[in-house]
Amino acid sequence: MVPSFVQTLGSDPGSVSPEQIDEIRAEVAEALAMAETVVMANAIDNEVAVLDMIRYMRLADPFDGEARSAVILRAALEKDPANDRYLFELARSQFAQQEFDEALAVAESLADSESKSVSLRARTQWGYRILAAKLAFDIEFEIWFTKEGLEREASVKAMREAEAKLRSLVGADDENPLLMEVEAKVAVADQDWSQASRLLERVITMKEPESDLLRLTALCLERNGQIGLAVERYEEAIRAEPNDLRNYIGLAELNGRMRTPEKGIAILERLPRRIIEENEAASRVYQSLQILAGGV
Repeated sequence: MVPSFVQTLGSDPGSVSPEQIDEIRAEVAEALAMAETVVMANAIDNEVAVLDMIRYMRLADPFDGEARSAVILRAALEKDPANDRYLFELARSQFAQQEFDEALAVAESLADSESKSVSLRARTQWGYRILAAKLAFDIEFEIWFTKEGLEREASVKAMREAEAKLRSLVGADDENPLLMEVEAKVAVADQDWSQASRLLERVITMKEPESDLLRLTALCLERNGQIGLAVERYEEAIRAEPNDLRNYIGLAELNGRMRTPEKGIAILERLPRRIIEENEAASRVYQSLQILAGGV
């Protein structure tokens, strides 16, 4: 029920009336809360149930899903503290909540963890060590975005160290999409938009990209003067993650910079009106576009 609800609202919100949307949201919220209670009380030691719950939380609750997921994961880790998947997912939730220090500590601990003796567990662990090292780099990259001036230089150094850690785990493979993405983000830090765009465009053809990567690609393409392609990447980001407001806001802002505010307004109006009114970023961009449209 939860995935179909998200897909219906995300793909064609205009096909459902506002009253129906509110009713469906209430039903899904109630079902999600009930499932959350059951998992916490009776299935916190069931890995499949825990991971399914996390997946539904992230799909159906774009506002508090990551925070609720973190609570479940911490409880699950009390039962199974060596579970690499739980640790990785916890770091992801912390990262999504911009708890950078906490997320970095968990990701680096997992990336540096000692190898397990059982061969199957060791192989699984190795994969999560690589993913955790990549996540640690992404956290450093996000921290770099928040800094200015000399502080950015320290962040670039930390990014380089995280990149070296990832390369030590992956090995020398110039065609590895993880390494290619990391190299592209280093190019972003260097403001080499041509190199960043070229690498990211290759990465998104090599794997199914998440919306975060598509948004970054769109940003680089815009800075490189490839506006039409940037618009396409934002639209792909919306299709990939229709519940992520940042995709709509990014494309709407791009249309504002293109001096086509009416298109930006139309993009935001794909969302339920309540979302535009209650989300500070969406409301700010919507009002700015209306002002810009009035002056065009």
